[in-house]
Amino acid sequence: MDILEYALLAVGVICLVIGYRRNSRNILLAAALVLFAAAGLGSFVDGFVDGYSGPLASQR
Repeated sequence: MDILEYALLAVGVICLVIGYRRNSRNILLAAALVLFAAAGLGSFVDGFVDGYSGPLASQR
């Protein structure tokens, strides 16, 4: 999971630099979304796995 977060962070920073240099709002928006996903992806996946496995563990 850490590798995916670091990869998204790198892609977001690269898109941020490219969007700033080309003055492209669409690329800057994509960079913001990718950086947002990089920051929240780990917590989201951990919570999803805990929520999915919680009811299954209580049935056994």
